[in-house]
Amino acid sequence: MTSVLLLDDHPATANGLSIYLLSASDIEVVGQVRTPADALTFLQRQQPDVLVSDMCFDKQVEGINLFLSVRQQFPNIRVVFYSMIDKSNIVRDAVVAGAQAYVLKKYGEEKVHQAIQAVLANELYYSPELVPILVQATMSNSKDEEPNPLSALTQREREVMVLIAQEYGTGQIAKKLFISESTVQNHRTNLMTKLDVKSNVGIAFFAFKYGLLKGAE
Repeated sequence: MTSVLLLDDHPATANGLSIYLLSASDIEVVGQVRTPADALTFLQRQQPDVLVSDMCFDKQVEGINLFLSVRQQFPNIRVVFYSMIDKSNIVRDAVVAGAQAYVLKKYGEEKVHQAIQAVLANELYYSPELVPILVQATMSNSKDEEPNPLSALTQREREVMVLIAQEYGTGQIAKKLFISESTVQNHRTNLMTKLDVKSNVGIAFFAFKYGLLKGAE
């Protein structure tokens, strides 16, 4: 059972998310708090597996400072940002700080559950339109030239990669490429192996990083 603390200054949002997560068999919501200070006080007496936090409180962007405090004081706690804020500078700061997950609120509670599962598996989880920011921030922080991992991909794998990055599902990809769904799954598995990633977000990361979506439909 995964224990989760919710931090949001909008009670309706926190209550709705709490109800959804409690309906999942693998989640236990251990508390709800409304300010970063309250969150740190809670964590002093009880450390959940995951903190789901908004980014902005009373019109102040405090989420990143809270993230850094949590990482320093409670390094075993995973953090998932759940926010309406999609400004590139704020998302970039979150990436640079080391945030593993950033879910935009418009995608709803289900994506938060997926993000929780991802961070527990030490994977990244970012809403689709934030992935380019993730890529840009990661590239700007990388000082060493790395070999292009796409050189090991077949043309068909590149096609599947682009469609995954464009958020097409397995069935949709199969129809567009005139192949079976099981073949799509095989290509996805091969992509994850060759790129050393564990999710569609990881595949999309490389598609954006190496410019495969430029000129794509």
